[in-house]
Amino acid sequence: MTKTKKICDFDCFNCKYSDCINDRLEYDDYLAVEKIDKLIIDKRENAGRRKMSKLAMERKKAYHTENPLDKKAYARAYYDLNRERYKKYRLENKERKSAYDRNYFEKNSEKINERNKIYGLKNKQHLREAQKRWREKNREKLRAYQREYYKKRKEQKETN
Repeated sequence: MTKTKKICDFDCFNCKYSDCINDRLEYDDYLAVEKIDKLIIDKRENAGRRKMSKLAMERKKAYHTENPLDKKAYARAYYDLNRERYKKYRLENKERKSAYDRNYFEKNSEKINERNKIYGLKNKQHLREAQKRWREKNREKLRAYQREYYKKRKEQKETN
């Protein structure tokens, strides 16, 4: 019996051949690959938020202060292009979102009501002016609604 010489040393990560002659991985190779994957995934999961450099933060701050109209125009254009996709998503997730909002409000109603009260007190004049503008803009619609409402009430009184 002649002893066969092994060509492959099964060190796949440090293989000296450009085209591997070993068609399958051994169990130890799978363990090594899994260990490397786990290290990469753990490193990504534990990394947290990436920190921006001072230069990047300055550029971001400058962009947000210099180009607010460009930013709004870009956002509007993007929304216009994807309007149908947004509508479809909203319709598909309407119940889920309303359930989430209802649950959130039940848990945080005191905090939300307090925040709204403070906002209302701080911006009382602004809110009044906005309401006045809206009423001026929708005067005819409001009058039509009121006419319909009083008509129904009158009919109810006559039937009783």
